[in-house]
Amino acid sequence: MSITHNVGIATLQICNDSNNVVSHVTVSVASSDSSDPTGTLEFSYASVGLTTSGGISATGFVTYTNLTESEVLSWEAVNSDVELLKAKNVKIINNTISPPAPTYVSKELPW
Repeated sequence: MSITHNVGIATLQICNDSNNVVSHVTVSVASSDSSDPTGTLEFSYASVGLTTSGGISATGFVTYTNLTESEVLSWEAVNSDVELLKAKNVKIINNTISPPAPTYVSKELPW
């Protein structure tokens, strides 16, 4: 049994000006366990807000037309949310495969 993750960018939102500076990224993570890829499939999404104050003068700025999915996924804010989504999916998948014992159970009345 091993969990795999497929990560992708669903949308990019830009500042409403001619510079096309990305302000928000919607990232998706689809995860599943090899023991039951369909039954354990879990999707998570996050909208990641980015700092745009540096504009096109920001260190490492890449023009919108030259962006790649791997470039966007390497951005620290995006990557950190991807790792959180992966951890969330792993927890849900593990609970699906081996459900935890219930906290409360019904019991017959003592009389």
